[in-house]
Amino acid sequence: MRRIAALFFGLSLVIAAAAQERVLMTTAGPIKESAAGLILPHEHLFTDLRGPDKPGYGEADEADVIRVMKPLLTDASKAGVDTLIECTTIGVGRNIPIIAALARETGMQIVVPTGVYGRANFAPKKYAEMSEDDLARWMMVEIFVGIEKTGVQAGFIKTAAGEKELRPLEEKFLRASGRASLQTGAAIASHTTSGAIARLQADILKSLGVAENRFVWVHAQAEPDLEIHKELAKRGVYIELDSVGTSDQEDAKILKIIRALIDAKCEDQILLSHDAGWYNPGQKDGGTQRPFTALTKIFLPKLKKAGLTEAQIRKLTQQNPFRAFSRPEKPPLQKPKPTAR
Repeated sequence: MRRIAALFFGLSLVIAAAAQERVLMTTAGPIKESAAGLILPHEHLFTDLRGPDKPGYGEADEADVIRVMKPLLTDASKAGVDTLIECTTIGVGRNIPIIAALARETGMQIVVPTGVYGRANFAPKKYAEMSEDDLARWMMVEIFVGIEKTGVQAGFIKTAAGEKELRPLEEKFLRASGRASLQTGAAIASHTTSGAIARLQADILKSLGVAENRFVWVHAQAEPDLEIHKELAKRGVYIELDSVGTSDQEDAKILKIIRALIDAKCEDQILLSHDAGWYNPGQKDGGTQRPFTALTKIFLPKLKKAGLTEAQIRKLTQQNPFRAFSRPEKPPLQKPKPTAR
């Protein structure tokens, strides 16, 4: 009887975990799917690519950023955008107070990341020298407690890989991201232009015990081999096509990838965004910005013309990004699998 009772108790925990409602963590707190609406899963509002050693790196006058960026967010909202995933993390100028101020000023629901953008020479020395353990703990604090002293909780983990190889530093950031994801349920989005490296990253995360649907392959449109898109999508990886609206040629390429994934019965894994914005500190008026409206105003009509149904479009723009970036209300608290290094 005790064995039967224990079996039923364990089964009830599994069912409870599966049934637990998922939330998207914004700068203002968690929201459920009914409130998330149309989601742009990869955009930038404030980004500094000058490098962490440059004077004034990651800093700007908040009022000036609001002056420049508020009209773009207002236009996006009027065009049907409800939620924006801001993908600027450590290494490329993350500034949470400014992003939170933009969210308050515009009413846009904004999600921000933890993690380190470690490719090239973007990783600040402090984070490059941290151990894998310390990095994972730091990410967990930013997800569960808040980022620095802002009170804003990170909604996902952002990292990056080089174009031709996964360097040891990039792998350390990835492994730490995986360990933090296991404990929090947070998604891991990686700037990765190579399909071979995306596959390697998915393999590493899987070896740690991370579910493959916690991995978002960012900039997947840069990989020309559609077989890799289909392979990883069938494994559960989200295929993010985030150059929508940059040109008619780019839109045509994205439409081809979408059709291939739909034909392979992988439409649940497709994400669409612009990779647009953003305010560049150090430049007059924050440089030149690109709007966040091409998806809803230009690309969705192209999807309809290509034969996608309203249900499919809703899946690509609402349901898929919510599933990709949301997490259970309560953390899963799993242990990573021991693997050989």
